[in-house]
Amino acid sequence: MIKKGVNTTSSYPFATYLNTYLSEQIKLADTKGAWTFSVLAAGTATFSAITSKMPVEQLRQFRTLFLFACTIILLTIAFKHVMLVMYPRMGKGTKNRYIYFNDIMTTTKETYIRDIMNTNETTKTKMLLGNAYDLAAITQKKFKHLRLAIIGTLITLGWMAVMLFIL
Repeated sequence: MIKKGVNTTSSYPFATYLNTYLSEQIKLADTKGAWTFSVLAAGTATFSAITSKMPVEQLRQFRTLFLFACTIILLTIAFKHVMLVMYPRMGKGTKNRYIYFNDIMTTTKETYIRDIMNTNETTKTKMLLGNAYDLAAITQKKFKHLRLAIIGTLITLGWMAVMLFIL
């Protein structure tokens, strides 16, 4: 019996599109994370090259040591968020879920093929939509850390520039 107002067309194309879209967003976050890492690393290398030429007496002053300590703290926070963008989010895998690679590996190849071949379109669509939900959670975390990584990188590079001006 079909309920009034319910669309009977397949949701499978939408589910596959959604999974593809979310996978692309994850790749985009990873790419932006890599670029953020590159900018932060280049800024750190430049800062190190400039400060390595400072006189030893100046480096031993409390003010200079304090400024360097602040720089290290800012760098650590920024790098932490960059790494959290690119760090893979992996669960252990669950039986009866057949899309995520760790789920697939909880069974044998023959069992996996048999189960998928005997699964109807509605169940496969539900699996895809469940996977899309998991991908959305991953995407949300990645972009949260990406935003913090970019802000942290800008603050850190700005701090380094001000510090070089002060010293």
